[in-house]
Amino acid sequence: MVIPPGQPSYVGKAAIRAYVEGALKLPGFSINWKSEKPVFSPDGKTAYMTGIQTVTLKGGDGKTATFSGRGVTFWRLDADGQWRCTVDIWNDGPPIGAK
Repeated sequence: MVIPPGQPSYVGKAAIRAYVEGALKLPGFSINWKSEKPVFSPDGKTAYMTGIQTVTLKGGDGKTATFSGRGVTFWRLDADGQWRCTVDIWNDGPPIGAK
């Protein structure tokens, strides 16, 4: 599940793939993020991780704009030994350059 700010939730691989493909088609789109240290459940089978991101794209006026965001992802350790992200949610961060 992906829950972007101000948009509906995208649930399932097909919906998430369509959302990501749409973002990649936006003029000037780029995203960078920095994840922080994961926090594991006592049994080691789930975890969450916070992070910050910046997204850059061209606005309707053709000017490039950059936005910050803060998010959290939730993870589970599946039976096959692979970690899988189950929820990715974020909100707008403070304006770029704000103290």
